[in-house]
Amino acid sequence: MLDVMYDIPSRDDVREVVISEDVIVKKAQPMLVYEREAQTA
Repeated sequence: MLDVMYDIPSRDDVREVVISEDVIVKKAQPMLVYEREAQTA
């Protein structure tokens, strides 16, 4: 989980990081929620 903690601040496209019980207990990867850029026509 340390790699996510150090990687996320430098990324502009991540809105939220979801830490579930599996991340803590089973060492699964956290879920990243990304920003959607507004599409220009």
